[in-house]
Amino acid sequence: MRLILCLTASLFLSTPSPAQGETPISAPLLRIHGQVLDNGRPVPGAELVLLRAELPLMGARSANSSKSTRELLTTNSEGQFEAQIPSWRRASIFARKEGRLSSVIEKIDASNADSLRLELHEGQRLNAELRYRRRKPGIELAYRLIRIPANENAVRLQFDGSTDKNGVLTSEPLPPGTYQLKLGAAKYRLKQPAVLRGGATKKLSLIRAITLSGRIVENAGMMSRPLAGVRVELMDAMSFYSTISDVNGTITIPGLEKGPGATLLLMPGTTAGNWARDIQALLPGLDPRAPAPQFQITLPKGRELSGQILAAKGKPAKQLRVLARCLMHTRGISHTDLSEVVMTDADGRYRFRTLQGNTAYEVLVLNPSGEAQLIGRVEAGPETKPALLEPFQLGTHRIRAELALAKGLSADQVELRIYGPKRFGRVEEFSRLVHLGDGSYLSPSLPQGEYVVFAVSKQYGFARGLATIRKNESPKPVPCRITMSPPRVIEGVVRSPAALPLPGQTVMLLPAGSTTDGGFRNWHDFIANNIFDEILPGNNYLPRIKTDGKGRFRLTCYESSGNYDLYVSIQEGPAGPGEQGNRIPGVLGRQNPIIIQVR
Repeated sequence: MRLILCLTASLFLSTPSPAQGETPISAPLLRIHGQVLDNGRPVPGAELVLLRAELPLMGARSANSSKSTRELLTTNSEGQFEAQIPSWRRASIFARKEGRLSSVIEKIDASNADSLRLELHEGQRLNAELRYRRRKPGIELAYRLIRIPANENAVRLQFDGSTDKNGVLTSEPLPPGTYQLKLGAAKYRLKQPAVLRGGATKKLSLIRAITLSGRIVENAGMMSRPLAGVRVELMDAMSFYSTISDVNGTITIPGLEKGPGATLLLMPGTTAGNWARDIQALLPGLDPRAPAPQFQITLPKGRELSGQILAAKGKPAKQLRVLARCLMHTRGISHTDLSEVVMTDADGRYRFRTLQGNTAYEVLVLNPSGEAQLIGRVEAGPETKPALLEPFQLGTHRIRAELALAKGLSADQVELRIYGPKRFGRVEEFSRLVHLGDGSYLSPSLPQGEYVVFAVSKQYGFARGLATIRKNESPKPVPCRITMSPPRVIEGVVRSPAALPLPGQTVMLLPAGSTTDGGFRNWHDFIANNIFDEILPGNNYLPRIKTDGKGRFRLTCYESSGNYDLYVSIQEGPAGPGEQGNRIPGVLGRQNPIIIQVR
């Protein structure tokens, strides 16, 4: 199969599967495969637009923190395409050809990467008519259309263009969806936020915008000096604009609304000194006719943080991006946009100089494959003195799971997920492990803590294994072995103390030590409960059944390698883990039929 792929060569450098016990510096790339169709027929020569988030940031409002890269692929004669993308990095894709476009597949991961199907339809054109006091604006207006995703993991997708001088907006053919409209900051701005959908032309009102002049200075008391080279982005629901302060610290912000204030993201360069990145709001009521500058912004002192990244055999890892991802801010502002990226030098060292003191950060290195590996965490505090993180070796803090399948089971029907660490308490968040092709699966680089790996299959049920990553972990991945077998049927008879059959008694299957009212002993039992609801909706993770007229029962356990108890409840009320009278521990290790003689 011959493919025409307009991608950088590095995207297709596959990582060889590591030998047993070794840890790869870069995670294996995820291979994606699919087909483009039109009315069910393959489409040769269709263009695929593959979007990848530049940074592992969620919830960012600014364009600076929402950047993505676009890679183009072309389908072969059978309408098929193939590529490789970094594992665990957000990616989306859509197809187009001659004005016909597919829907956007907003999230690509191991669950759908090998079966992407994109059906072409007539492209959606968005139309709007912009008027100022019912008059044509008389100038072209730059606009930006930002697709509003259904999935929070979707990569930002935007299209830029310009109206004509009559204020008529007609977009190029776009993928289906709803789009937020923003105008480039200029003479006019939208009167109110606007979203566009395909169909009739939407009429939108403009208002006259104002331009304000400001000055950015350092926070140095009476000796405050102007700060040059500070990048400034307008964070506005209806306008987009960015600029850089000049040698006098002066900035000019057009496209503002008279009356309300505005929010600015300020990103000082390291040449200006240790001044913190910040988000600040301009006071409402600023008058553009007042003497310039109409506002002044004072940046707080920056927080310095440094460390070193090491590659194989302790060699410096140079020219890698290191991300300080902001986790929270005491003022409750859009903290994600305060995240910052620096590069390692020839010695593998990095240094941040513009972090805020009253924020918490996760520090991650983006390795050559695009994977983000967690170096450490810096807590919020008033300290502005330099902080030093321990040297970090690429590829460490991973879990390597070995999956043993019973005869007749196929790995194609199974996915491996990792949940944790336990201390975070996130029972619904997980990462998928990457299959290395030798029966083993590799996790992303993880923070210290206790983890559970689940093998999940709609056909076979699930199985689990536990692993712990410690502070001074060996460079080798932490092993985790999981055994998966088909669902296990448990059947038997309940008898009275006199050995007579007991009809109408409730028999329950419980995770070891759990109570009948859902009181799980282990934190990962809650996760198992969620997985069960996902793969077998409408069923009960804690199955219960009444014995028949002969005291017989039959239950199915969908975790045949797990540790479960069988409990017979004769009277109503929850059973505590200490009640052993009607509880049969380790029931999966027993042979059918199971005879339960109640006390």
